[in-house]
Order: sequence, then C-alpha cells, then structure tokens
Amino acid sequence: MLKANHNPLTLTETKGDVSFYNSPKGIYQQLGVSEPYKVKDGKPSYRYITSVAGYTIKYHNNGCNGFTIFRGKTPLEDNIWKFADAERICRELSPLK
Repeated sequence: MLKANHNPLTLTETKGDVSFYNSPKGIYQQLGVSEPYKVKDGKPSYRYITSVAGYTIKYHNNGCNGFTIFRGKTPLEDNIWKFADAERICRELSPLK
C-alpha cells in the first residue's frame, strides 16, 4: 500500500501522468513515479520539472492546473496533464524549429 508520512493513500483519480490520493491527512498527488506530496491550496506554487526549447515546464501544486509552460516568468499554457504533451507544445512554440 502506498503511504505518505505513514498515512495510507487511496487512489481516487488519475489525470494523464498525475495520480490523486485521499488519506486521513488530506489529498495527495503524485507525478509519474515521484513520491506523493500534499495538494497545496491558496497561494500559487509550482514544482520545476525541466526546460525545453527555451521554455520552462512546471507543475502547479494546486492539483487543478496540471503542467504549465512558462516563457521567463510568464505562464503561456496550463491544464496540460501529460508531460509528453507539455514537451511537444514547447517544441511547437519554439522559434528554433
């Protein structure tokens, strides 16, 4: 059984590469095979994933917006739930084709 901070996690939903779990301590999310971590409400926070073709891919920790593509500090696209789709979009946006 998958656990976070010694709390059992129950799978509730999967969106693309992201899985969501319920536990007695709240809602957790897991990106691919990474360790599950708590969904963050309130102030926007992102987890850096990688840079592709001059763009940055981050994951929005609120569990509602999925992966977001940035150019510098400006978010360009969000609600992307598959990492491969985020990489593809970065390459399509790139003037370096």
